[in-house]
Formats: sequence, structure tokens, C-alpha cells
Amino acid sequence: MKNNVQINNYINYIIKWIAKTKKTNKKGVIFCISGGVGSALVSFLGKKAFPNSHLGLIIPIRNISSYKIDIDN
Repeated sequence: MKNNVQINNYINYIIKWIAKTKKTNKKGVIFCISGGVGSALVSFLGKKAFPNSHLGLIIPIRNISSYKIDIDN
């Protein structure tokens, strides 16, 4: 099992990797999150990478088939 130093180093590596998008002169990034544990981690890392410019949205899709019908029409 990895120790805390290794975990923190990896977290910092990912945050820096996400933050590199600032150099692309884009207005920001979009993270697709579903609400699971991985989504919580992505949200955390995104906030760390963009501490002053972040927005989290919850867009539940409970019945995707009805949305697909609307899209197809």
C-alpha cells in the first residue's frame, strides 16, 4: 500500500496536469461527473487546480430513454 507522501505526490501531479489547461488560452474545462466516488475525486482535484474559477452542476438523468426520444424528434 502506498504511503501518504506517495499519495500526496500523485495528487499534486494530477492537479498540475489538470491546471496545464490554463496554458491553452481556453476559458476552462468541463469534467463529466456521475455522482460516484470517482466523480467526487475529480471534483476535488478540479477545485484544487482551479481554486478561483470552478462550478459544479448536478444534472440528473433518471430516464435516459425519454431524453433520447426527445433528441431523436
